[in-house]
This record gives sequence, C-alpha cells and structure tokens, in this order.
Amino acid sequence: MTRKVQRIVAIGEVMVELRHGGDDAFYLGFAGDTLNTLWAIRAVLGDSVDRIDYVTALGKDRYSQQILRFLQEAGIGTEAIRIVPDRRPGLYIIDQEEGDRVFTYWRDSSAARCLAAEEGWLTDALAGADLIYFSGITLAILPEDERSVLLGAIDSLRRIGVRVAFDPNIRPALWEDDAAAKRWIVEAASKADWVLPSFDDEARTFRDADPTATIERYRRAGASEIIVKNGKSEIVFFNGESIGTQSAASVDRLVDATGAGDAFNGVYIACRLGGSSVGESVLMAANAAARTIQNAGALMPFDRYLGD
Repeated sequence: MTRKVQRIVAIGEVMVELRHGGDDAFYLGFAGDTLNTLWAIRAVLGDSVDRIDYVTALGKDRYSQQILRFLQEAGIGTEAIRIVPDRRPGLYIIDQEEGDRVFTYWRDSSAARCLAAEEGWLTDALAGADLIYFSGITLAILPEDERSVLLGAIDSLRRIGVRVAFDPNIRPALWEDDAAAKRWIVEAASKADWVLPSFDDEARTFRDADPTATIERYRRAGASEIIVKNGKSEIVFFNGESIGTQSAASVDRLVDATGAGDAFNGVYIACRLGGSSVGESVLMAANAAARTIQNAGALMPFDRYLGD
C-alpha cells in the first residue's frame, strides 16, 4: 500500500456475538457488519492510514466497556463513540443448521439506534474523514427521521470530496416493509461513490433478474463503482467505464460464512485506497472472503491471512 490516508470512518452497530459451539458452550465475541469491514481495512492498510474510527453508540454497562477495550486493542479509534447511559449493546447468537447460519437477535434496546439522535455530535464525529463506510443495516436500525439526518451528514461531506462506500446489506426483518427498504437503500446509494451489494439480497428485494440489472440500478442512482457479490457464482463489477467479471475463489472447507461479505468489502476498499485497480481489488477481496468462511466467527484472523 503506497497511498497515505488520513482518516477512515465506519458507521454502524457493534454487537455482542454468541457463537454456539459443537457442545452446549457458547463463545463470546464482538462483531457487526460495518465493524467487520473496518477490521479488514485496518488489517490491510496498517500504518498507511493515520486514523481509523468507528462511529456508533454504546452504553455504560460492562459489555459496552469490554467493546471499547476490544476496539482500542484492535487499533480502532473510539473517540467517535457516543455514550447513551440507559442503553446497551445488541446481542445475537449464531447457530448452524444444514450447513448454513441461523441468527437470533436481541437489539431493541441497542444504543446504536441512537447514533444519529444528536445531529451536532454526528457532524463532529464524521468531520475530517477521507472515506466514510456504512450499510443498509446502519440505516435500518435508526428511526426514520434520523435516517435523513445520517444521510444528510454523509452527503454534505461527499460534496466536499469525501469518498463514500455503501453496502446495501438488506435485512428485511429490520425494515418496516419492503417499500421502506427500497426507498432508503436507493437514497443511500445516491450518496455513495462505491456500492457493494450482494445479489441474493437485491434479487429478493428489488426482483433483479441478474447482477447486471443490479449494476444498472445503482448506476442510475449515481454510484461510480459497483461490485456485486454473488456467493459461489461470478462477481460482476462496474469499474466506472465497463462491466467485468471475476470468478469466486475456491473454498477447501466451509466452517462459517459469517462476515464473508464484510471481509470482501474491507479488502476491496483497502486495496482501492492503496491504489489497486478495480479488477485487482475484486480479486484480492474474493480471496479474503474465501479465507473468511474457513474460520469460525465474524472476524477473520487477518494476521494469518496476510502472513501467507
């Protein structure tokens, strides 16, 4: 990585993760879609970025304190985290059924639902960013009026040259209905330079016939680069001029698919910031996603991956 980046910011929700082991034990960790992506960016960019911060809200409980320590030890800044005393982190449990993940969530009292409640605080938290990353989950957990606050803050920075990356990451259970999901996802994409959707989400919500249809919709929204992740199938991408494809990386064994798309996003963003082409970045991201699903939990041990 040769380009120097001053500040990268991701916005979202960090949750307590309980992963059901092969016995009756549960393994505790911390994760969340945009945090997982930031974790990958941090690992790949290393010292070529001055600051990398997570923008969210936490409570004052013991698990919020553990999350703060966890982020600090990972080299992720916590200065842009809002403390909401009467709230706490969300919780989810991962089980495996028939070779796939099953999630159970408890997030109604999540502090992250308040991250855009104070517009002045949010503006200060984002100030000075070179790149902002957020997702459809970031939007879905917010009250409707605060979604507008968040997008307005992002758009004002994009207008002065801050780059914005967005993963629609559509989770129907978090939205009021499909109409709301469609409306806000398209609105968010119109504020982004790079859009990183997953085709299964897009086909389910927007009824896209193929990844090219997904690309065309986000091009109309204004995105300059669109990378459509597609499971084991070809990744289809738009590099600003033309559409290309990249085969998904082969996988020796599937352990846990949690966080694969997030790792893909993080490596893609880091490679692009480091000066790699769109095609080169997609290839590196696909390899990272393949490594991720061969590890348990949402956060891949990138120290092993980068050492290979």
